[in-house]
Amino acid sequence: MSPRRRDRDRDERKHRERPRKRTRVDARRGGKQHRRDRRSNDSRERTRVNARRGREAVDTWGNDRADSDRSKISIRPYSRFPTLDDYDRTAHAWRESYVQATSGYRIGVSACGGLTSPISGEDAEKIIDEFERERRRNPRPGDGSSMPGREPPTKNVGGRLEVPDDFVAWHWTLEDVDGKVVSRTRRRANLGPDACGATLTAPDLGRYTARLRLELEHGEETAATSFELRNDRLIVSVGDSYASGEGNPDEPRRPTSDGGSTGPVWLEPEAHRSLQGGPALAAAEFESRFDGNLATFLTVASTGATIDEGLLGPQNAWQNGGQLDEIERTVGNRTIDALVISIGGNDVGFADGLKDLLYRVHRTRSATVRETEEAIDRLLERHTDANGRTQRAKYDRLAERIDALGPEVREVFVTGYPTGLFDRANGSVGGGCGTFNPLPLDAIVPGPIGEFVSEVLPSISKRDARAIKRLGTRLNEAVEEAARRHGWTYVDGIADGFEGRGYCRSKKHRYFVTASETWNDQRNFKGMMHPNRKGHRVYRDRIADELRRKIGDRHDADARQRDHRDDATGGGDGGGSDRSRKRRSSDRRRRRTGRSGSRKRENTGGRSGGNTGGRSGGNTGGGRNPPRRRK
Repeated sequence: MSPRRRDRDRDERKHRERPRKRTRVDARRGGKQHRRDRRSNDSRERTRVNARRGREAVDTWGNDRADSDRSKISIRPYSRFPTLDDYDRTAHAWRESYVQATSGYRIGVSACGGLTSPISGEDAEKIIDEFERERRRNPRPGDGSSMPGREPPTKNVGGRLEVPDDFVAWHWTLEDVDGKVVSRTRRRANLGPDACGATLTAPDLGRYTARLRLELEHGEETAATSFELRNDRLIVSVGDSYASGEGNPDEPRRPTSDGGSTGPVWLEPEAHRSLQGGPALAAAEFESRFDGNLATFLTVASTGATIDEGLLGPQNAWQNGGQLDEIERTVGNRTIDALVISIGGNDVGFADGLKDLLYRVHRTRSATVRETEEAIDRLLERHTDANGRTQRAKYDRLAERIDALGPEVREVFVTGYPTGLFDRANGSVGGGCGTFNPLPLDAIVPGPIGEFVSEVLPSISKRDARAIKRLGTRLNEAVEEAARRHGWTYVDGIADGFEGRGYCRSKKHRYFVTASETWNDQRNFKGMMHPNRKGHRVYRDRIADELRRKIGDRHDADARQRDHRDDATGGGDGGGSDRSRKRRSSDRRRRRTGRSGSRKRENTGGRSGGNTGGRSGGNTGGGRNPPRRRK
């Protein structure tokens, strides 16, 4: 029986047992009081359970049992996800201390064993009070006296761990594999909730041992545990407004009591760049710090960016080169594990086409659609520019610049765009609403005057919405084809994640920023029609899945298995290792030249690639092949 059904039955029994007739108001009041009483009882029960866990966690300090030591010390590496202070807004650049981790990796250590979740504030005070009350009710042998032959008095630290009464201070040290102390700290005894924890700093990745020495008035006791910082993946995001987080500032504008306002706050105000975009959320989701797998995230995406004016060249006066140039200067010689790209929408004039459909003054719908389709073709084919010069396909020039980057790029990911901007709940295409509300004045006011006014006033009809969805689908097909051609990974499923979540849905179900929301949050209309925070979660989930598949622990384990098999079959000293290095170099050359050898598998949907999303290749049709099974 569900809790809700059980509560309802209980209320009905109470209602039947009461001698007088209850009104609806009485029933509501009784139900509310019952829920409050239940919450209070649950809170007291949680306090009792936590206190019991704390009592069960009491153990004899010493170094006689490794398992006991491991349970006493917990390791919590700090996240490498950036904060607003890691970016210098004056210099428009990321701080080197964050990018290169020159300050080391912060490690949180704690001896607050016994509780599975951290407790602080009022809960910790309740636990401490209950411990003290129980100690007064049931005094232990030796409490309040120093008679010989009895247990020494103990005192509770933060309600979590009991230590001898002659305890003086905590001494934490961090040692590398050679036993060298790389970080140390000392904390005096206190009764705060976090008294038994500290923060140490590891200078680099690797295996370390955290040691704790309890300084006592008459000696000392120790405990230790080992852990490993395995990886620090570098994830970089470049591209347009769908990557920069347009419409989602880090701190939205909020009115103040004196009539003013605060915010909005952006990571980079000139580019409307925040840490709330899909790639940023995916990097945070990908990081698994408790397993020693960290992730450093950088973003240089800018709203309104195109391939030529944004990625390859400067877009604004404050930029010194394109986004790829900025990444090259920022990263230095550090390897980029994942380069996440969102580009193409502004190149085909998708935003301009939307405006043209909204204000159909100079061009008709058919003309707008035709020009957008021609712009999509220029992404993949040679074309003639406005000056009559023949230009290579835009994605081909982008791929050439990525291959020429100074730092090595392990994997490239490209994302598509949501297409159902005006989808209804069932996924069908509807007309505009609000700012995009269609006004059929030609039916109300017959004649040329009504037709002219209907064309000039902003409106999106069902035919316009269908055209937008068709163009968005074709743009995604072009992005996917570019990924297949250059050995990139196409992040599929984004358009499907936005299906039925159009601009005209209610706030609860809508995945796009409305005109009123962007005005309230950032005092302009640039964020309109961009994904809101719910929409960026779709990007987060899709990108994070591809990151785990391509650069996660499972991918590394498969690579180590292949190398081990090559070493075993190569013979001699290092023959297999040289062979594996040659094979990896050949793979990189094939990805750069677009000859990934997977054309025969493009439409088969096999394990290595194809359009159906194989086990290792996904929708890219390229990349590394999975390890072959032994027969």
